[in-house]
Amino acid sequence: MFTVGIDVGGSTTKIVGYNENDGMFSPIQVKANDAVASIYGAFGKFISECKLSIDDISKVIITGVGSAYINDSIYNLPTFRVNEFTAIGLGGLRISGLESAVIVSMGTGTAFVKATGTEIVRIGGSGVGGGTILGLAALMLKKHDIDAVIALASKPLSVLHAAPISTVPVGSCVHAGPYNDCPQNACNMIP
Repeated sequence: MFTVGIDVGGSTTKIVGYNENDGMFSPIQVKANDAVASIYGAFGKFISECKLSIDDISKVIITGVGSAYINDSIYNLPTFRVNEFTAIGLGGLRISGLESAVIVSMGTGTAFVKATGTEIVRIGGSGVGGGTILGLAALMLKKHDIDAVIALASKPLSVLHAAPISTVPVGSCVHAGPYNDCPQNACNMIP
């Protein structure tokens, strides 16, 4: 039997399988504008790609900001919600094989979590992470792929143009993470 872990983040939903024989396997990422659609889409893609059936899964563990939208079991499987910082701490220790560590999780934002055998504590973080960079790149550069952003970043800039701050409406886009969801005209790109 397999356990399925789902992290419903601000930009992407990540899903992974686990069992005692194989350990962690088949991490998959999906994107959707709706947290519930993203969860069920990730789940369907995961069982299809892994050639599993619902009967092969013993439980589902969800975490992340979007997990708050799930109030019932997923596909009638035992479903458990885990605090995101607990998941980061326990997952970091498990993957690293260490007994204590500071784990950095870079998603839409960045979290620093101290984990030991007896406690897990969020020790800091920022609203800026990989999702923020991708969101800004989508709006300002019309690039949606991290490899394309890295390629652009490696080129020298001859001239940098900036819009006056007053021309960039804030609206519902309070931080850069949700920029992918903002209207295309929310930021003025100066050619």
